[in-house]
Amino acid sequence: MKWTQAFRPDGASCSREKPPLERGPDDRELFGLEAQARVEKWEQSMKGRHGLWQVLSPVSFAAANGSTAVRQPDGSLLYSGKAPEQDTYFITVHADLPVTAVRLEVMSDPSLPHQGPGRQDNGNLHLSEFRVLVWPGFGFPPIPLPIKQASADFNQDGWTINHALDGNPKTAWGIYPEVGRTHSAVFELARPMNVGRGAALTVVLAQLHGGRHLIGRPRLSATSAEKPSQLQPIPDAIAAILEIPLDRRNPKQQADLARYVLRAQVEAELAGLPPPPMVYAAAHDFKPEGSFKPSPKPRPVHVLRRGDIHSPMTTAQPGHARLRCQACRRGSRA
Repeated sequence: MKWTQAFRPDGASCSREKPPLERGPDDRELFGLEAQARVEKWEQSMKGRHGLWQVLSPVSFAAANGSTAVRQPDGSLLYSGKAPEQDTYFITVHADLPVTAVRLEVMSDPSLPHQGPGRQDNGNLHLSEFRVLVWPGFGFPPIPLPIKQASADFNQDGWTINHALDGNPKTAWGIYPEVGRTHSAVFELARPMNVGRGAALTVVLAQLHGGRHLIGRPRLSATSAEKPSQLQPIPDAIAAILEIPLDRRNPKQQADLARYVLRAQVEAELAGLPPPPMVYAAAHDFKPEGSFKPSPKPRPVHVLRRGDIHSPMTTAQPGHARLRCQACRRGSRA
């Protein structure tokens, strides 16, 4: 028997995944007074909080186990070909500003399984360790830059972004089940890096979990903001619209911006809701999944000695648990 689905007592599904907002509001709503007022307020709040990330285009790149990549026009690397079980990427870039944090985007792409952003069959990835090295030049070896903290837009249960900094190759950051979309993680340095204009940095992406849990399309950016954890990452298309003066935006740009703002606000409100009460249902006629396979008839339930699951005793009968509880209460009064 397998626990298959969670439902609220009122019958509605309680899946933890965000509900899809594919359709969104129609154009009449997007150009309405209320929607435009919300967009204007949001845009005012974003002043000085976006556009502070500078994409770091790769100067050179390599992989420990032979993964191959091609530079993309947007500064990302797209990996393709045969994917090894594990790999570590070494991506060298030049920074033209003092660096307080490095952002890693793991980007979706139609060429990846489930559009990625990982190369595993289910679109997932596992980043075991993230390191930043600075090359001082003059023949000296690279110096690791201490990282103070990390944050991500999504963490898989049990696979958080902090695992990419714990020095343990058996832990990692994952993004399942939020596959098919771009995710990002920000790594804030312990102190600003002021090596000089054009300093060479090598970012190390160790992916050691196995099973081809590899990043399919990474892109690196840097910022010199004093509080990088407070920066709001937004899609490139939206950032481009914000750079256009309000009176010069065409109707499509206005609609795209309004749709993005309203959708982001709805998702934030949904994320802030308390978890609903859960009632779990079980079934025996489900599709096999791994070690979970349906049984042709109900499996017997046996009485067990405490702590011993390998030597079942008699078959449990209806009311047995209630009688056992009554016996326990009588024993406690003796």
